[in-house]
Amino acid sequence: MAEIDIIISLYNKAGTIGRAIRSVQQQTMANWRLIVVDDGSTDAGPSIVEQMQVDDGRIVLIRQKNAGPGAARNRGLAEATATFAAFLDADDEWLPDYLANSLAALRDSDAAATAAMYYEWPEQRNMTAYWRRRGITPGDYRLGPNDGPRRLDDLTCFMHVGTCLFRTEIVRKYDGFYDKDRCVTGEDTTLFLRLAINENIRVITTPAARHHREDSGLTTNFERPIAPFLMDPEVVLAYAPTDRRNWVRATLVQIALRSAIGRARQGQKEWPQRLMRDFPEMRRYRFSWLRLRLTLLPGRWFPYWVRLKCFVGPPVRRKLRRLMQHSGGAPQKTSPEAALTQPIPCSLEGGVSVVIPAYNSERYIARAIESVLGQTLPPQEIIVVDDGSTDGTLKALEPYRDRIQIVRQTNAGASAARNAGIQKAQGKWIAFLDADDEWLPEHLARQAQVLNNHPTLIWSTGNYYTCLCTKQRRAPAESSRIKGQDFFPDWFEAARLGHAGCTDTMIIRKTAILETGLFTEDQTRANDLDMWWRLAYRWPTVGYVAEPLSVYHLEVEDSITTITYSPDSFIDLIQRHLTLSEQLGRRKTFESYAQHVIRRWIRGMLFNPEGNTAGVVLNAFTNLLPRWYQLVMGLLVRYPYATAKTCHAISRVVRRLKLRRQAVRRPSQSSPKTS
Repeated sequence: MAEIDIIISLYNKAGTIGRAIRSVQQQTMANWRLIVVDDGSTDAGPSIVEQMQVDDGRIVLIRQKNAGPGAARNRGLAEATATFAAFLDADDEWLPDYLANSLAALRDSDAAATAAMYYEWPEQRNMTAYWRRRGITPGDYRLGPNDGPRRLDDLTCFMHVGTCLFRTEIVRKYDGFYDKDRCVTGEDTTLFLRLAINENIRVITTPAARHHREDSGLTTNFERPIAPFLMDPEVVLAYAPTDRRNWVRATLVQIALRSAIGRARQGQKEWPQRLMRDFPEMRRYRFSWLRLRLTLLPGRWFPYWVRLKCFVGPPVRRKLRRLMQHSGGAPQKTSPEAALTQPIPCSLEGGVSVVIPAYNSERYIARAIESVLGQTLPPQEIIVVDDGSTDGTLKALEPYRDRIQIVRQTNAGASAARNAGIQKAQGKWIAFLDADDEWLPEHLARQAQVLNNHPTLIWSTGNYYTCLCTKQRRAPAESSRIKGQDFFPDWFEAARLGHAGCTDTMIIRKTAILETGLFTEDQTRANDLDMWWRLAYRWPTVGYVAEPLSVYHLEVEDSITTITYSPDSFIDLIQRHLTLSEQLGRRKTFESYAQHVIRRWIRGMLFNPEGNTAGVVLNAFTNLLPRWYQLVMGLLVRYPYATAKTCHAISRVVRRLKLRRQAVRRPSQSSPKTS
């Protein structure tokens, strides 16, 4: 029998449920059973679970009519037979050691549950320091009235349903999650309060999961009802011993005051006024009470600028200004469930074909496909080209076989795989994605907006994240502060400013690719640059999306960024394009850009002393580089090992002090033109 029963509540999460289940399958502790409760989904989520169920007998699927996440979790809890129970949201994921570490901690104590830290995604924010400042540190917490209401509030705020491991019988003892009225918020906090006022909770501050905020609108949707324990405090007070009821009531007052202020800042009045009536004890907290009352005052009685500058922060200030200008009330938020039924914000005439080359990508290919399936603007087709993989890539593609096209070929390289996908594509536009990378949900929709705004454009690119996942670091490759027009008049100019994009951000008209020529298959490195340069000669104007909407994973086995290679291919590429650009009348433009590229390559090669590759490139382009630059670099490459150590030391200082430049030039304000 399984030692842990894992329960996932599923409602219209087809784009993320596969990721959640795979994070369970990748746990180092394997003695578990997974119960997925389909809460009346109307998308393909249950079908994905059924397909994964065929390959893994530990997965159980239960269906029910839509009743809310609390009811779905309680249904799974009723089916649980294991000693311990864990819960995971369908849009979140666990790190591999989560179950093993939590189970070991729970076995060694008399705690009713463990509560672990998590990363907020996609920001990759580790909240450990924040909670440490609020007094939450590793250890056991058995709270009582002597701890004060703030302590109980902090502990229940720290607890997250996706990172808590419970003793099953204790959860049943306190009647599980709140499941009335299809409650979608506060159903888990209700259980946490019942446990925290009666039982021992063990806290683990090591991050154990990724909470995907981009896939859930509940954390920012202030149009939803308030938590059930604020509308009816008895759902918590009924479980409190007599000597603790006043302490629990004081905690609920603090939570109600915080909720009322948050709603008031969003321009609401109904919920704050109800909470003020139900919890008159708020008056004890004089400053917070005064701030709440001032925020609720009508504009004719209290100057707006005083309310805005003294009592709310800049983000909320901007929202309130919009509310003052429009009489329609607070901006409406859309729940994740409702968003699935909303019309597509925009589309591209002729459709988009997504081409994904894959070679030994068993570990990553599903992540890439799910990121495409989760797009708010669905593509016309997804073409995965298996470039002669020798691992389980084809097996990983099986759950998606009815939603993708699979093209198989003998191993010939990424360029040949992309060319095969292009020739197979039926869409008018081609979008590229590497098998080890992924898109954020708005990627295609934002690209479509740019191309629809400027019908003369034949291609578009954008910003992206570079991700060092094992170090939990992710940052935009370029500045996300760009404002103004969403295009550059010349791709070479954009590239010099650091806005060239990458393969994952490119969307190109298929006819343009065929006209300029497919990817060069006999070139082992920088074949994507070769394609962009050839396109830029003929169609220099390129669309640009400033928001990072793709994730380029750096720490991937066999990634080009982790391989030491010969500079000969780059030298041949530059020399070939010097000739080609002259034939097409773009020699001067390309020479200026080539200097930028060569300097960047040399700068990167200085970090690697082996083979003196920087010196080889420097000697190959003496006619392009300034004399002073050759002299300086000549001295550096003369002592490669000392230079490499110095470069690494400077890089560490720059990263530690965050000295990298953030400001960039804006795109051109002129209208895009074809050439």
